[in-house]
Amino acid sequence: MRVLYINSGGIDYLQDLLRSGLRKLLGRDLIDWGWNKRYHLPLWSHPENMGYAGLCLPTLADFSKYRDIDAVVIGACKREALERYLKIQKLISKRTKVIFIDGGDEPELGGDLRRESAFHLLHEMMTYREPDLLFKRELLKDIEVARVKPLPMAFNLDALESLRKVKKQYQVAFWAVESHPIRTEVLAVLETQFDCKENGTTRGQMFSKYHRKGQRYLEELAACRIVLNFRGAGWDTLRYWEAPAIGSLLVSQKPQIVIPNDFIHGEEVIHIGVDFQEMLDVCKHYLNNAARAEDIAENAHAKLKKFHTDVARADNVLRELRQIL
Repeated sequence: MRVLYINSGGIDYLQDLLRSGLRKLLGRDLIDWGWNKRYHLPLWSHPENMGYAGLCLPTLADFSKYRDIDAVVIGACKREALERYLKIQKLISKRTKVIFIDGGDEPELGGDLRRESAFHLLHEMMTYREPDLLFKRELLKDIEVARVKPLPMAFNLDALESLRKVKKQYQVAFWAVESHPIRTEVLAVLETQFDCKENGTTRGQMFSKYHRKGQRYLEELAACRIVLNFRGAGWDTLRYWEAPAIGSLLVSQKPQIVIPNDFIHGEEVIHIGVDFQEMLDVCKHYLNNAARAEDIAENAHAKLKKFHTDVARADNVLRELRQIL
């Protein structure tokens, strides 16, 4: 199977994770278009390197050579990706399947294009030929979108290969930018609780000024006994997948999106609502019951390795593709 992968050129977490998984499954039968330096050069660290899956040569000097490939994947709901696709849309064989990946924050299909004043590109794409498969990260549970399948983020296990084993040294942590009002409220409550102030769980955080980055960020996250998670601009967050990957107990607001094989409350995650007293009580309970917290974290880690990796997401897309080829 040969797949042309059209990317947006910048960082897009779902686009990057899916690309990494497809590269691992398809090898050089995955053809990147266009050139994304983070996919081909090992110069970045987590989360900016999630699309990297080993050194490889750039491809696609002449699209005419690839007209009869099996599928074209539009990897991101971004202006650049749609513009690249529209340049070749009419050259694609009718036999070739088209897959659109919407990894944006907005619940509306293609909604993130409005941020770039580019929603018209979605209409242009659909008017000539609707994609054969549609996948969406923020597929809300209570809103049925015809033909759209769920595809949440995941974790690239390559990030764990060079991760040092660390001891638990922090009680409760929520290192997050205030991209949604709920986060501001949570941080205001937490600042005076547990060891939050000392470990950096405070308001006013900015991703660009994080002093924990790359592998060090993951190691520090692994040093937390409890990692809290609340929605940001979208329900799906990297933290929802990072905490189980590195082995910390995830206490999370329950995502209101469709997540196949989601973590089970009480067995692999502790889901909470927006009652802040409940949040504090849950944290106190599991700080006092470390063995149970470790069991839940281990269960989540095992489930993530089976169902929620970059390879698992890519395999899901390819299985859906094979059904229509």
